[in-house]
Amino acid sequence: MPDRTRLSRRRGPRRRPGLLGRVWRLTRWFVPIPVVMAAVFALYPSWVVAAVEVEGLNPALADQVRAALSLEGKPMLDFDRPYLEKAVLARFPDIKWVRITRVLPNRVRVEAEERKPVLVWQRGPQSFLVDEEGFVYRPAPGDSTLPRLTDGGNTDPAAARLDPATVRTAVWLWQVLPAEFGVKPTRVEYSAVTGFVVTTPAGQVWRLGQGEGLEERVAILREVLAREPDARVVDLRGGRFGVLRR
Repeated sequence: MPDRTRLSRRRGPRRRPGLLGRVWRLTRWFVPIPVVMAAVFALYPSWVVAAVEVEGLNPALADQVRAALSLEGKPMLDFDRPYLEKAVLARFPDIKWVRITRVLPNRVRVEAEERKPVLVWQRGPQSFLVDEEGFVYRPAPGDSTLPRLTDGGNTDPAAARLDPATVRTAVWLWQVLPAEFGVKPTRVEYSAVTGFVVTTPAGQVWRLGQGEGLEERVAILREVLAREPDARVVDLRGGRFGVLRR
């Protein structure tokens, strides 16, 4: 009897779904797609930029970038991010890099880094700010107290960039000479031919050559000046002994 009971409870063979059932099983996963698309297009007009957040820039520059983008009130999906990023870099040379991000539903975030000047490059009557990477990006203010490097020639007038190693060496000279010699230069000049030439307030001229090995030559200069403190010209481009002219 128990065996008969168990047999009576067994289900019969499963019925195969008909044509409509098979179609539904195939298409039921795709039905939400057009629904979602319809919702997106229905809501699209209300996805407009309500605010542009600018991070990483000083307030004045941030306001200028926000005004130049002019995104408030425009549809969130209607602007080309790569194009705007390139346009910002072209218009604002003070900006090193920029990244624009959509923050749904209605905000745009602008992340950027501002260039930090470390040197003033003097070329004839003009002077320009230079960052640590050697990028020459805008005229320097007349009252700038940054170290100044004078172009001694052999530099492309249209150059938008100096050798970063040259920039680092020039800044180092402006730091080391007052600290170790007690002299603040009146002029530090550089050219690809003569290298670095320093002029002091007393009119002394120190020809130090190119940046490679400059620390050693500065040490030699200290020894020379210890023996000849009033030397008018010290030329160390030719090696350890150099040329000393009174």
